[in-house]
Amino acid sequence: MKKLSKTILSFALTLLCFAPNLFSEEWNLVFADEFDGTEIKKENWSFQNWEPGTVNAELQKYTDSPKNVYVKNGYLTIQALKGEKNEHYKYTSGRLISFGKKEFCYGRFESRLKVPSGKGFLPAFWLMGNESIYGQWPRCGEIDIMEVMGHDTKTLYTTTHFGSDIVKDSKQGQKVYSGAEDFAKDFHVFACEWEPGEIRFYVDGKLIHTENKWYSARSFNGKNYPYPAPFNKPMYIILNLAVGGSWVGNPDSSTQFAENARLVIDYVRVYERKGGYKEMEASCKEPVAKYSPKRSEAGNIIHNGDFSASESFANDGIEWCYLQTQGGQGNASIKDGAICIETKNAGSVDYSIQLVQGEIPLEKGHTYTYSFDAWSDKPRKMTTAFKEIEAWTAYIQKEVQLTKKKKHFEYKFTVTGDSNDNARLEYNMGAFGSTATIHIDNVQLIKN
Repeated sequence: MKKLSKTILSFALTLLCFAPNLFSEEWNLVFADEFDGTEIKKENWSFQNWEPGTVNAELQKYTDSPKNVYVKNGYLTIQALKGEKNEHYKYTSGRLISFGKKEFCYGRFESRLKVPSGKGFLPAFWLMGNESIYGQWPRCGEIDIMEVMGHDTKTLYTTTHFGSDIVKDSKQGQKVYSGAEDFAKDFHVFACEWEPGEIRFYVDGKLIHTENKWYSARSFNGKNYPYPAPFNKPMYIILNLAVGGSWVGNPDSSTQFAENARLVIDYVRVYERKGGYKEMEASCKEPVAKYSPKRSEAGNIIHNGDFSASESFANDGIEWCYLQTQGGQGNASIKDGAICIETKNAGSVDYSIQLVQGEIPLEKGHTYTYSFDAWSDKPRKMTTAFKEIEAWTAYIQKEVQLTKKKKHFEYKFTVTGDSNDNARLEYNMGAFGSTATIHIDNVQLIKN
């Protein structure tokens, strides 16, 4: 009776969210796992029992143990655990894949779930392309429908991964969505609608992101497969809960491995449009990238604001943004007419302490002169770079040695890649063995 009432509630919530769309004449339900019974359905899922560090420097051992993955009361639960004394693994967790069992080309992929909370947890609901078609990742393509970091459970990451080479040409289209919802406190519906030439992402029925530009190639700088490859071949579903790693960071003393360390899934459903996708495929064309800068390219492209008129970095109307992650702690302010970055903890990576400015236009074939003044309270170093924000490829990247004396730095670079109207300027000040305060002033980028 409990399962019946839960199913009715789930159906009612879904109907409420998607009545204008899913429960119309447009969609057919082609796959559903409601996680009835007491066992994982072998016709739907396989376990992927990976060792720690297989990807992204993650710390967990993925297992098929019922302690890590189980079905109970109509829910699938993936539980992260600390390794037991007789085990060689610091953490264990679970990863289910539908590879070779349930694969789909296009459709609406949807799951109602609740994420874990705590430093070092990274749950995911996502799709991966079969590598036998286009080759190894990222050529095969990846669609991340839901990723939520355990230390920031109000922020959702939706991402498409693609490109031609895991090292030299791995790119992504990503949307970071933050709302009032805490995805760890209650269940939410995460979905994507994948169609020829377009992928749309939703949370609780709200469209939050649309992607339509990507590619796949036979080799690095080789001939591309025709668009919309790689997102035109079957993909399989993955549900997993990672512990630690190069992106989310590792657990610390605040991390608890109890009920909060669970990814709880109510259901996974896949819908296909009635009538199929042949007409959409026939009319699918690769979008033409347009270079349309949002700011003037005449004079100094960098927006500095009036540093002399303000002592508040947060409220002076300039377009700089201070960021900290991976253990970095500090603050940014305006002091003596310059940006002042004070560091309490340098963190574990160079971008643990970071100053950035986005929406910077860089045009292919053009040369730019980049300059700034900088100094520090004690001798130390930092890096600076202009990067595109898909694969974080650098147009220019320099290591800068700072002293107590104010110094002028100047560099020239030519854009050899595609034009980009949303490049990013970075100053990275973390994990360089120093917490000395840094001052930056008179930042300029001139198109020659």
